[in-house]
Amino acid sequence: MEIITDYNQRYFGQQQFDVSTQPKFKKDIASRLAHKDSYKAVERTPDKQLDLLIVVDQMLTGFDSKWVNTLYMDKVKQYADIIQAFSRTNRLFGPDKPFGTIKYYRRPYTMERNIADAVKLYSGDKPFDLFVDKLEINIEWMNLAYKEIRQVFNYAGVLNFGDLPADKESRGKFAKLFKELTAYLEAAKIQGFKWEQTEYELELDEQTYLILALRYKELFDGGSGGGNDDTPYDLAD
Repeated sequence: MEIITDYNQRYFGQQQFDVSTQPKFKKDIASRLAHKDSYKAVERTPDKQLDLLIVVDQMLTGFDSKWVNTLYMDKVKQYADIIQAFSRTNRLFGPDKPFGTIKYYRRPYTMERNIADAVKLYSGDKPFDLFVDKLEINIEWMNLAYKEIRQVFNYAGVLNFGDLPADKESRGKFAKLFKELTAYLEAAKIQGFKWEQTEYELELDEQTYLILALRYKELFDGGSGGGNDDTPYDLAD
């Protein structure tokens, strides 16, 4: 009853649900968390959003939301329970959510084995594109993309990324590599990456990335040479 009372006060300012209307209470929570029904635009009013939900054996079936980014698990699960729980995060949501994130804390080595067993059973032992690269791998991909970008500018005779390369081939390659670098960066951010943290073996710093972003933006204008409506590069807004 305490939970219902707190929910009423937090979101309505007066009693709206009680024990007798518990099913409606649960449905309202699910709709608010999933931004559905009367809450389709709730992100415009952050004080009315529900950003964290702690449950015990709830929301495993019959609940689906592209707004659920991360699932934190403090229980050891097996087989169907693992697949059902992990699937709560599998709805993509544009560049802000290219994948869901699962964090489990209890008996991690046992869970790692249970996950492998569940995936083998329910995927036909063909888990293609089921798991994304972990943070350490995304850092490695960022380093590789940055190294190639640096080579493009060096071969073009441009020091410290002070300008765009003059030739279209180099610009096109830079456009492709910068898009890849940004995709790895966005994935890493979802996984907890922050520029100010120093434990990553990252060759690129935030200031350099911002300089590269400025060079990339200049491709939309045809570089420092002026406007160009027919830009021959594969650019992302």
